[in-house]
Amino acid sequence: MNVGFRKWVVSFCWVFILGVSHSVFAAVWYVDINNNSGTEDGTSWGTAFVVIQDAIDAANTGGGGEIWVADGDYAEAIIMKSNVAVYGGFLGTETLLADRDFANNISKIDGTGLSTSVVTIESVSNTRVDGFTITGGTGTENVYNRAYGGGVRIDSVDNTNLVFNCIIRNNTSNYYGAGMSIVTALPRVEHCLFTENILSVLDDGNTGGGGIFIYGSADVESQPLINDCQFIDNEGYSGGGI
Repeated sequence: MNVGFRKWVVSFCWVFILGVSHSVFAAVWYVDINNNSGTEDGTSWGTAFVVIQDAIDAANTGGGGEIWVADGDYAEAIIMKSNVAVYGGFLGTETLLADRDFANNISKIDGTGLSTSVVTIESVSNTRVDGFTITGGTGTENVYNRAYGGGVRIDSVDNTNLVFNCIIRNNTSNYYGAGMSIVTALPRVEHCLFTENILSVLDDGNTGGGGIFIYGSADVESQPLINDCQFIDNEGYSGGGI
């Protein structure tokens, strides 16, 4: 068993070509688990959606947009769509993105009991997940019943897909990437904390990546940018941190 370093700060991982631009989204959709107005159309804080995925789907139908998520515990798993940015850390009254405080207004996505990855970013472009605590995931199983990407599963995406300012904590998978898996993908992962993510199978030489598992095929490499991230108390048979 390989336990991740007590505190490991990664400033750069693998090869990445800088200079990526990220679209500025015009439309804003709102999510607040505490909305009890009786109206949930996502067009204002007062009529916010109470489910994050509903906002993602609405933004996708509208051609893309930003989703602002108020603090609270969201018991769901989300699947990202192209041209959608999801931001946590709002109190639920803000009018500017810069006014959010994700350090004190905790927006938690909790997949406990759902038996899947909490966040899935697969075959999409121009996405952003920013300012969330991501917990309770168990990964997505492949055809061999081997789960990967407990907290976040990233598969077959380019470098326009971003995961920023997130705490990825207390996720599991049985084989690959309890915290996050990156498979044939080039995402940017920055300013994130990976902690207490544990592979449930610790005695098999095929398992790895308590914090992050990175895999590339012969045809498509995985070359993520991992910048300014901390790895604390993650566990895996090989690669407790990465």
